[in-house]
Amino acid sequence: MWIRDYFLKKNPSFHWRLYLLYGQVFLFIAFCLPALQRHPALIVILISFVSAIQWESFDKINGLPYTNLFTTGNLKGMASSLYDFRKTKETAAKIRFLHFSRVIIAFILGCLMTLFWLSFVHVNIFVAIAGAFFLLALFRSYWILRKNDWSHF
Repeated sequence: MWIRDYFLKKNPSFHWRLYLLYGQVFLFIAFCLPALQRHPALIVILISFVSAIQWESFDKINGLPYTNLFTTGNLKGMASSLYDFRKTKETAAKIRFLHFSRVIIAFILGCLMTLFWLSFVHVNIFVAIAGAFFLLALFRSYWILRKNDWSHF
């Protein structure tokens, strides 16, 4: 929350979550350094720290809540929303069901992509994660700048 407040005060027109994504890119690249590879406990501590930041910072998509680190809560939300929709036929329940379904599909696709990178490309998983975060941050930066007519430059 301190990170959010700091960057919102520094530049309220820019999206503070991008700073977190770019920071995570550099952190996961640092995990590949031989000096850190010799200290797996430090890497686990840093991954836990990054996970805590993600848990707090990335908790909604289009105003709807989701769990971004594992999918059991999303499965519960999907099942509950499906039941609600089947029972009431309300559009809001259908929207929630589709929302949680997309989150679960994205989670599964992420797992499959990780398996691909590990099994076929044999790339260091930290490089793959850093690359994924970097592409996400670049895409989001482009989208924000395009939406704001590049007024940040």
